[in-house]
Amino acid sequence: MSQASEMPPAAHQGWAIFIAAGLLAGVASAPVLHLLNDRYRFEPTGAMHTDPKLIEKERIDRSRGDWLSSAVQGGLLGAIFGVAFGGAEGFRRRSASRLLIGVLVGGVVGAALGTLGRNLIRDFALYCISNNMRGLLVSAAIQGLLWMGPVLGAVAGIGAASRSSGEGGKFAVAAVIAGVVACFAIPMIGQTVFPEDYTDRLPPEQWGQSALAAMLAGLVTGAGIAFAARPAAKESSA
Repeated sequence: MSQASEMPPAAHQGWAIFIAAGLLAGVASAPVLHLLNDRYRFEPTGAMHTDPKLIEKERIDRSRGDWLSSAVQGGLLGAIFGVAFGGAEGFRRRSASRLLIGVLVGGVVGAALGTLGRNLIRDFALYCISNNMRGLLVSAAIQGLLWMGPVLGAVAGIGAASRSSGEGGKFAVAAVIAGVVACFAIPMIGQTVFPEDYTDRLPPEQWGQSALAAMLAGLVTGAGIAFAARPAAKESSA
């Protein structure tokens, strides 16, 4: 690729671009988190069936609806983060090809892992309910499963766009640490700001909770990556 089309990242873009990507990811994730929660869940008729075939059909329909709801929501959340942060790194590198690669890899990895993580939440929540487990650690674990895919999608997108194992590894560590911080911050702040709507064993459902969770996840992840990017940007421009 010619020097004109691929240039080293500028220092002033090193941190600001990831903050902007986190803001964009948070804004785009809020409606997905709220509007697509259990969107395709199967609602039983309420009739008492004795026919084993009808009972089995309802069980399959319920499982399919739960899986589809979780897959759509988790996949979209992961894709949003992967596209936003992968594209940000390509933009920071001033390379159209890197931007495209970052967007594609980040989106695909984020969607796949987001689908997996979101589908694990229901089983984990049922386990916690059956064993009367609740509290901050349970809430943080729920948030971890929800945002695992998006954060790792962001890491994959940045790594694909940066093409540097050293720099990509540093961003990955920063993103994971920031993701853990966000997983604890979301329930702690949510319980304080929305005490009536707060639930510690399910993803957020109300608009306020959804917006808070999405913005915290996006901005905290962006801030962590931005912090790691600042010294790298200074070195590149030195």
